[in-house]
Amino acid sequence: MQQAQEIQNKKEELSLSSFLDKLKFPLKVVEVIVLIFMIIIFIFPFIWMISTSLKTTQEAIQIPPSIIPSKIVIENYIQAWSSGPFLRYLGNSLFITLSVLVIQFIVMVPAAYAFSKIRFKGSNILFGIILIGLMVPSQITFLPIYMMMSKAELINTYVPLILPFMTSSFGIFLLRQNFMQISDEIIEAAKLDNSSDLKIMFKVMLPMAKPAVITFALFSFIYHWNNYFWP
Repeated sequence: MQQAQEIQNKKEELSLSSFLDKLKFPLKVVEVIVLIFMIIIFIFPFIWMISTSLKTTQEAIQIPPSIIPSKIVIENYIQAWSSGPFLRYLGNSLFITLSVLVIQFIVMVPAAYAFSKIRFKGSNILFGIILIGLMVPSQITFLPIYMMMSKAELINTYVPLILPFMTSSFGIFLLRQNFMQISDEIIEAAKLDNSSDLKIMFKVMLPMAKPAVITFALFSFIYHWNNYFWP
């Protein structure tokens, strides 16, 4: 009786497995269709942007709109490029964005290392003050900063575009949380090899927190590249 029951259970398992195998192909087809649909949704704005840039003014604003231009107008790009010193604009954006990014890491890495691995009096209070900075809207700070830079006669220079962003509360918080997950034994081993705190920060801690570093670098680069208000 027990043997018959085991045979019946095996038959049910085989039938269920066979049923699931038959479902694999239809499910895969559905998955591919959904992915293609999502790709079209994300790519369509870029296709529309390129298509519109090649249209005449009348065709660009006509209703109903057309995806494929009836006449390709390359002169649009020539006119846009000659309307201003775009190489200078590009150079300004790269210089300011990369300068901010480098200075932020120079400031944030020691701060995150101190808050995560060095015990000192008042560290929790100082870190709490940094977290408060996450809750302060930038609209509150831009006017006092502008007045400070104006009094220092730094308006129309690169300094006001870089100096106010030399650190980031979010960046310090993100790196601190990642540094805290790194074992203290690794730091002790590095100190036994006569490594200084500076070397430990940039040669040991920073490479081990690479995902957080890359994440913050992307966020910071995109934010400052697209920051049209502050300039």
